[in-house]
Amino acid sequence: MLRPMDVPVLENVKSNFDVLDLLPRGSRGAEIGVRRGRLSSRIIETISPCRYLMIDPWEHFPDERQPDPSNESQANMDAMYAKVFANFGGVTGVEVRRETSLAATKWVGINELDWVFVDGDHTPFGCFLDLVVWHQKVRPGGFILVHDYVEKDHFGIVQAVDEFLYRFPDVEVVGRSNELQYPTLVLRKSDFPQVNFEVKRTRINAPPVPSCDLLGPEAPKGLVGPVPSGGVRTLVVPNKILALSSEVCARTEGTDEPDALVAETGLAAQGRKKNVLHFCQVCWLGSVPIFITDIAKAFPEFNHIMVHLLDWRTDYKAMEFIRAQGVEVHHAPKVTKRVIASFNPVAVVYHNTPGKLFDGKWPYDWIKEWPSITYHHMRSWPLMPVDLDVFVSKFVFTGFEKCIRRAKKHIISPPCMDLRALSQIKRDYHRAQVTVGRLHTDHEDRHPQDIIDLFRKIQDLVPNVQFIDVGGGKYYKDESGKTWNDAPEVEGGAYKEFAGLKRVWMPPTGFWSVEQFMAAFDVLLLWNIDWFTDTWSRVVTEAMASGIPVVAENRGGPTEQITHEENGFLVDRDKPDLAARTVYTLYTDPPQRRRIGTAARAHATANYGLERLREDLRPFFFNAMIGAR
Repeated sequence: MLRPMDVPVLENVKSNFDVLDLLPRGSRGAEIGVRRGRLSSRIIETISPCRYLMIDPWEHFPDERQPDPSNESQANMDAMYAKVFANFGGVTGVEVRRETSLAATKWVGINELDWVFVDGDHTPFGCFLDLVVWHQKVRPGGFILVHDYVEKDHFGIVQAVDEFLYRFPDVEVVGRSNELQYPTLVLRKSDFPQVNFEVKRTRINAPPVPSCDLLGPEAPKGLVGPVPSGGVRTLVVPNKILALSSEVCARTEGTDEPDALVAETGLAAQGRKKNVLHFCQVCWLGSVPIFITDIAKAFPEFNHIMVHLLDWRTDYKAMEFIRAQGVEVHHAPKVTKRVIASFNPVAVVYHNTPGKLFDGKWPYDWIKEWPSITYHHMRSWPLMPVDLDVFVSKFVFTGFEKCIRRAKKHIISPPCMDLRALSQIKRDYHRAQVTVGRLHTDHEDRHPQDIIDLFRKIQDLVPNVQFIDVGGGKYYKDESGKTWNDAPEVEGGAYKEFAGLKRVWMPPTGFWSVEQFMAAFDVLLLWNIDWFTDTWSRVVTEAMASGIPVVAENRGGPTEQITHEENGFLVDRDKPDLAARTVYTLYTDPPQRRRIGTAARAHATANYGLERLREDLRPFFFNAMIGAR
């Protein structure tokens, strides 16, 4: 493992400010972790960057996540942001981005930056994630600067850098600033084919080299070169040889001096991401495959592969969508040891995979060979001998209490998703034309006939209401037996009269994006077939993040998402009249509609975004990444 004292000190680089002299003037860069902007002023003064992103969420995190004195109160964070924006918001080329490091990557193209200064999340996984996602944003030949490269109790920087250097052999160590307390490590992204260098300690039986002139242009880049007399170690980088202050490393065999640190070239490495394998028997665009794409977004340092089992209801357009989200899609009839080994994963995730699709018999002990998770999206058996059981709600967990001993650990973690676009939708809570919406997959389970009866009850109370029921066009029937799809067209565009409803539209799933549908809704209605209960509703989360009041059935997972009359409404399934009156109340009381919608948005964005997903799963994936169990 590379340690701070193993890294040579850069000559004449005594502080973090001096490190900036290595960076070209007029360059492009990003600072991850700005705080009060002290370094930012020097960056602008020293480099005059043509594009400079100042990235910081300015957000207080729970102490158990960030036991760092820099993790100040939210009031202090808000004050810091206000001052930074006032000082730098109007500077040419400067972009102040108040968001997380991962979220800010969307503003930068691949290989666009000349440098990035990483001084954000100091936990091992947080720092590693910053290094991984910004590595691809730095051009070959560009610099990655890592602040606080020191071993302290509440810092994980050294551990993160060590893992990063192991996983990305195209990154070479240039040196560090000569600060004892909080030095800055200088890394450089190579502009030559990747080679994995294995660094180890060994004894050298050789006299000191008299001159550094032996290091010609053909010397391998990034290697610590021979040590000239006088105690100066040299590090070869393109167009420049940096003199690095250090003690003489060449020693004579048999002495009691410390071993020398030398680098030996190993086999060429491709630098590919490690695989995470997801098994899923849902082969259409339901919540489970979409949740796999959310995990892929939350942990981009891995290559995520979905293997769908059987051939039941395979939707190839859905598979194309999943691939477009960066997830590989494959097929296998059954989960076997041979199938898993063929993908060489560092971790395996089973999404509600039934025992009949596993090779062998319960408890399938052979799967212990890989770090593994079982995701319980619904109440299904059996529980596998995995490292982590994840239940999406307390409702799903109930009944499994005696069986969780099959897993080393278990947690309750809701399906979380990227809510950024939904949380930015602007709402008009005083709109006179109220639209009641339902958004589900195109399947009869989600479209019971009594929805039409409930719509009529709402229409009786709210005469100018209109309805959007996504995916229901081929399931509901009018008194003549015709479905909405088969009913004759009437004037009014997408909306038409149907089964006693004056204005209703039933577009197919995927006609619009989720964001477009949520922008059109004023109220979301969650009302399922009698025997179907949502274990957790992604649609409810999406609606809440969009600022929409939700009227849902008082059962299952939605009861954990919604606090009645605080950020939504819960109604018993056998009381459709109460559901209709609730919609009427929201129609006649716009201030209440605003209050409920605003509280819903705050709750969803604070609890069900990708940040929560990363936080809940980061211990498992970090251990899988470094091979610890």
